[in-house]
Amino acid sequence: MNKRNYLAFDIEIAKIVEGTDWLSQRPLGISVACTLEHRAGEEKLRYWFGEGRPNGWPWDQMPQSQAQVLVYFLKAKVEQGFTLLTWNGLHFDLDILAEESGLWEECRELAMGMVDPMVHFYWAHGYPVGLQAVTTAMTGQSKTGTGADAPVKWSEGLYDEVMDYCANDVRILLDLTLEIETRGCIEWITQAGNLREWRLPEDRLLTVREVLQLRAPVNPWIPVEDFTGWLRRRP
Repeated sequence: MNKRNYLAFDIEIAKIVEGTDWLSQRPLGISVACTLEHRAGEEKLRYWFGEGRPNGWPWDQMPQSQAQVLVYFLKAKVEQGFTLLTWNGLHFDLDILAEESGLWEECRELAMGMVDPMVHFYWAHGYPVGLQAVTTAMTGQSKTGTGADAPVKWSEGLYDEVMDYCANDVRILLDLTLEIETRGCIEWITQAGNLREWRLPEDRLLTVREVLQLRAPVNPWIPVEDFTGWLRRRP
């Protein structure tokens, strides 16, 4: 399998949400994002948040101008040979980044070229799988919080804690993806506590563009449109 140079990416939202249907409560804002570059064994972690507040603290949410800087950074890294990497980023992170930056076409282009193992899994099985369920099975690592807790802690001024949580998520994502590539499979723990395995076709993860060329699954409770609708949305 050809090894990719990955740019793992994750965002935390700024809005305190209720329930599990976060996207119905948008705009959500971005409190902080993390990028983790991996190339030839070298790694670089970077935090992104709203800067320029007079007291030196981060803004409650990232301004549009700084969200645009983040988008152009991602594009530049892709042009340098990195592959953008997310978990459920097609459904969430890139959609929110497009809304917050206003750069819809740029984010659509990024989304099509990225690797999103959860989307590949969903297209093969017709249902999603959580990052923790897979990483527990394959690497034994653990998330240090929840996405719903992050905006609450950010609003309380616990910036370092939220940044550490976001950084831990991109670390888990990168380590897990490298393990998936090495083993050519995805393992996960089911809700019943059983270990399952799925061998990747051709032993590799597909990009979103490649996944969308496959036969789409049929799941009336979690339809394909949930993932792809924003690719056709106009601001």
